[in-house]
Amino acid sequence: MESEAILTASIAALVAFVGWIVVHLFSMHATKQNIKWQNAIAYRKAQLEELYGPIYSMLKTNEQIYAIWKRGDIKEINFDVKKNFESNNNEIRRILQQKAHLIDGNEIPQLFIDFMTSAMIWNWYCAKGDDAKLPDAVKALPETSDIIMDKFRVHIFEKTKILKLKLDELYKKNRIE
Repeated sequence: MESEAILTASIAALVAFVGWIVVHLFSMHATKQNIKWQNAIAYRKAQLEELYGPIYSMLKTNEQIYAIWKRGDIKEINFDVKKNFESNNNEIRRILQQKAHLIDGNEIPQLFIDFMTSAMIWNWYCAKGDDAKLPDAVKALPETSDIIMDKFRVHIFEKTKILKLKLDELYKKNRIE
């Protein structure tokens, strides 16, 4: 009888211990998952808030101003418009340089380097005066091609959209609305 009580108590203690281990392991797994999705949300938010979002905003605004400017509707403030483009080019370059850790992958895409080079050259020539423009020889350089700006702009717009979707999915998946 006494040995049965000892055996029953031992089995109960073992079951309680195994139960504690299962609960503890489940809790550890849940905590790891929680940390993983919190880190994923924080990273995607930082990408949008500090890198792609600000660049997206400047490029979208530049796109509209550029269309008005090219039509000749704001000739009287031509130099101010060019100074604004110069300022935005410099700010985008600064963001790319200081927030490179938020770019996916192990290196800065060549497209970003091409944009920074093209923007610097444009600033050096075009933002110097009302009638300043790229000389034909410089305009012919592949580094100053409008294609660079177009590819960069499309990349930023697409990446921002993808990041926004990923962040929304993470919020929904983890019930953050």
